[in-house]
Amino acid sequence: LVPPNIFVFSIMNKRQTIFSLDPGSVNIGGAIISNGEPKELFTVRGIPSRTKENKGSFNDDMDILIKTVIPEFEYIISQNKVTHVVWETPPGFGGMNQRELVQAVCTTLKVITFQKGLYYNSLTPNYWQSQLLGRTKSISKKEVRAELLIRHPNLEKFIGLPPDPFDAAAIGIVAYEVNRWK
Repeated sequence: LVPPNIFVFSIMNKRQTIFSLDPGSVNIGGAIISNGEPKELFTVRGIPSRTKENKGSFNDDMDILIKTVIPEFEYIISQNKVTHVVWETPPGFGGMNQRELVQAVCTTLKVITFQKGLYYNSLTPNYWQSQLLGRTKSISKKEVRAELLIRHPNLEKFIGLPPDPFDAAAIGIVAYEVNRWK
């Protein structure tokens, strides 16, 4: 076993199937990246009917969220024969409960990843955006989507999805290119 603070480089000529995640509590973007090429983009259900007007108690929302994402993540990992997992590191700001709910999504995925013994990493928004676009200031989700469509025209078939899966694809592509895993 490699200590958790040590990065390893995965063998590039070995097949890498990456499940990448743009976490949220309502909008969760996901992507499957196979050897650097995005294959699937999708959304993962978060708290089904959570809106600003319709919030449950924090603990109820946390329970619903975790119970919802566990089977979704398990299914995605097993169906796609995932070998690597990467997610966006949640920012340290945002609404108090929102931040904790997003962190719960990441922690749940991390636990499943540990249980399955998969390679993993998390990337900050500034890091993956700088790798993808060469800058970190004022980057919109539309810019990320546009850049991915230029680099990977096959993503055109996913244009009707919300922007979160495109961010997830970008995170996975950057993780593949950098190839640093724990």
